[in-house]
Amino acid sequence: METQAYNHYYITVIDDEHGKLEVEMLNGSPFIHLTLHEWSPQLFKEYKNTFKAVLSKMKEEGITQVYVLIPNDDPKLKKFEKMFGFKELNEGNGMLLMYQEIE
Repeated sequence: METQAYNHYYITVIDDEHGKLEVEMLNGSPFIHLTLHEWSPQLFKEYKNTFKAVLSKMKEEGITQVYVLIPNDDPKLKKFEKMFGFKELNEGNGMLLMYQEIE
């Protein structure tokens, strides 16, 4: 049986009383994880600005797309991801894979 090596690690961007923003790198593909403990327009703006800076850094490193994987039965979460610029890519097994081109 052949085993496959994975390059897998997390980068924590924000971890404070408001929430956590992490980038999970899996074989060179970045998956974004965001957990907010509270919601406000100001907090969204702050996280979105930080997210833009993360995307800019990724672009400098040659990364062209980022992904999120969410349950496909949560329309509010889907709308939230779209507010960050993600688009639907693929759906299956109760999950929705979304992506964003880094420009």
